[in-house]
Amino acid sequence: MKTKIRMLFFFLFMLVSLTIQAQNTYYVNNAYTPGVDVYCTAAGNDATNVANNPNKPSATLSDAITDAANGDTIYVDAGTYAQNTMNISKQLTIIGAGTGKTIFDNGNAAQRWGEITSSNVTIKNMTLTKYFNASGSSGQVININGTFTNINLEGILITASLGAGATLPNINIAGGASVTIKNSFFKCSGLNGSAGGGILVNASTAVILNTVFYQ
Repeated sequence: MKTKIRMLFFFLFMLVSLTIQAQNTYYVNNAYTPGVDVYCTAAGNDATNVANNPNKPSATLSDAITDAANGDTIYVDAGTYAQNTMNISKQLTIIGAGTGKTIFDNGNAAQRWGEITSSNVTIKNMTLTKYFNASGSSGQVININGTFTNINLEGILITASLGAGATLPNINIAGGASVTIKNSFFKCSGLNGSAGGGILVNASTAVILNTVFYQ
């Protein structure tokens, strides 16, 4: 009898552990294009998206970020997305369909792409273009300011985010952050600004691997 009780508690413990560790996958697709889309089988809708279902994606990355929890993964399909001022405050992995397919284009409007305010964030395989933080505060495209660690930017193309004389670089890394940037490309990345450039690292750690800066 005691053995059966122990086994029951063991299985209950394993069930609870698996439930706690369960992670979800979210999908983003602004329009469905057969033969072009990589992850999704339908156009997205922020009101009807369902986790773990590529036939029920969100239409915007910001909606998927809102719905996701720590440890989740978001796949952003092919398309051009006009999104900005996003806050990634959770431990997420965000994966595009490639720099030639997943494109965030802000049309030179005066906003950055977003801020990362969490550790354990990975963003990869996408293009970020024409962002401009007109206020002159840190980071024209991405701002990372705080003791956030294990942040990985991989396979990112940042282009045509030129800035102006008062603006800072495309990516600002400050406040004790730890960031790895690899297999990425910066083109026309704010070098015309007095404080411009690709990346500013201030009192933080940045590892930059296989990355090109081209004006």
